[in-house]
Amino acid sequence: MKIPLTYLCTAALALTLIACDEVDEGERFEPVEDFTPRKNVLIEDFTGQRCNNCPRATNTIAAMQQLFGEEHVVAVGIHGGPLSLPAPAGLATPTAAEYIARWGVESYPSGVIDRTGGTQLYTAWTAAVLERLQMEPAVDISVTPAYDAATRSLSISVATTGRTGAAGQLSVWLVENGITGYQLMPTGQSNLQYVHNHVFRTAVNGTWGEDVAVAPGATDTKTYTVTLDAAWKAENMAVVAFVSNDQEGVLQVVQQPLAANNSETQE
Repeated sequence: MKIPLTYLCTAALALTLIACDEVDEGERFEPVEDFTPRKNVLIEDFTGQRCNNCPRATNTIAAMQQLFGEEHVVAVGIHGGPLSLPAPAGLATPTAAEYIARWGVESYPSGVIDRTGGTQLYTAWTAAVLERLQMEPAVDISVTPAYDAATRSLSISVATTGRTGAAGQLSVWLVENGITGYQLMPTGQSNLQYVHNHVFRTAVNGTWGEDVAVAPGATDTKTYTVTLDAAWKAENMAVVAFVSNDQEGVLQVVQQPLAANNSETQE
């Protein structure tokens, strides 16, 4: 996916200033070169259903995904903290509390981009994402889910292949889209029909994942099995898999819908 670089810069500035409003054609510069994302970027969006500014952050994510491609901007909405609603009525999870503590989240919405730079306000996300998109990934990741609707059993195969020698933690998460529920809006009004997307549901292989190390050209394959909660809609779910370490952040991240039921490698 190639994007005109001057248009990219203009649009990125517009996203920072006005979230998802479009830039008029007459205000765009003529493109002089193309920009092709080199790696995918993970946005950990710390959010809450009682957070009135959180829909603004969601709009910023949607605008970036439209500009850069959903395959390159992988967002996960992590519900937890004082502005979230607990299950079963709400979307908060116990695991979210661990991530909030790890990143020292004190205000909402806040985001961590590719596990680098600490928490940031949503108005700073676009610039951070753009910077990370231009980096070369150290690994490639292929995700193959196989779901049995009769038993609600999900098998996930994750293959990590080294581009360069790389080591870190492989994390495998499940997210769900299209969840209709309560949300406090920027106007201060309550919206009972708000549609929540990319909602964190569970960490398949533990809160912090597990160690993985691959030499250049070598592949490490791991397989997991999980039973989906009765309240989750499998047709709206996806696997998010990423490799990260404390020094370099997220080396690569991919998202694979369960419904596709096939492998996908992002490079």
